[in-house]
Amino acid sequence: MDRRSAKRLKLFSAVGLLLIAGAVTAAGKPLLQAMAWLAPETHIAALSIEPVTLNTIPSGPDIDTADAEDWNSHFRQGEALFRSPALLGGQAAKAGLSCNSCHVNGRGNRHFLFPGISGRAGTADVSNSFFSAKRHNGKFDPAVIPDLTSPGKLSRDSMSSDLENFIRDLIVEEFDGSEPGEEILNALADYVRNIKAPTDGPQNRPVTLKSHLENIDDALSSAQWDGVASSERGLHILIAAARHQLSGIHERFAGRKLRKQRQVLTKFAYRLGDIQKQSRSDRRLARNMIGNWRQDFHEAWPMLIRAETRSLYNQAKLEKALSRD
Repeated sequence: MDRRSAKRLKLFSAVGLLLIAGAVTAAGKPLLQAMAWLAPETHIAALSIEPVTLNTIPSGPDIDTADAEDWNSHFRQGEALFRSPALLGGQAAKAGLSCNSCHVNGRGNRHFLFPGISGRAGTADVSNSFFSAKRHNGKFDPAVIPDLTSPGKLSRDSMSSDLENFIRDLIVEEFDGSEPGEEILNALADYVRNIKAPTDGPQNRPVTLKSHLENIDDALSSAQWDGVASSERGLHILIAAARHQLSGIHERFAGRKLRKQRQVLTKFAYRLGDIQKQSRSDRRLARNMIGNWRQDFHEAWPMLIRAETRSLYNQAKLEKALSRD
């Protein structure tokens, strides 16, 4: 692909996003950021239902409690990184895309449809120059987005570094992100190694406010643990994961009647921003501030949960909001 073609593709993709946003706002509908990369006919299903993924970290009486806590903290760090657009950087971060956007809860995403990147829904061209010019091959060849819980060509053996190397190349080569570092790669790889699809029971569940609140708390509790959070970049990405999820909740609390809830969420978002700034100069103080933030945020949960049925977490209200002219 020559330079002119690459520029045209970037322009096309950017315009595509603006057209999606414009169509939504012009019609008076709420704009949830994820709608920019979801097939329009699947908005209700994609925004209301999510796939179930199980955590396979060892547990039981034979597992030392301290070891189990370390494993869980490490897993939560990997999961938070997976949900953070800041991990990928570049155009992906600007668009709000994270690993989780394509692989929802580590599974696939048959609803994914990004302008200029996807062919049909559920596909993506990973050798496209929009996200990074490093791997463009001059072809438009979108492939089906894989379910990461299914065995693939790469070894999942913890004694092999194949998965870490693959994730590193994906971040740096496919998305033009910064070098992630060993701790980040290890946490991401261990997250992918330790998720699986249910063999029985429901494969999907409703998208709820509680699950999003817990995602925020998991990201920030993991930021208080060492490992990934020991580095400035790692701590930054974990906090960014929480801020991204918080903005998603804010979007769902649309309308005049939920103004109070939005104000509360905005205050918490500003505080997280201050913590993120502090993390650049004093990580220890930032992590202490996170503890206070989590305590205050837990106290706000009941007020937010009481209003959930009046928000766009309510599928009927979401359908009504998306159907407005």
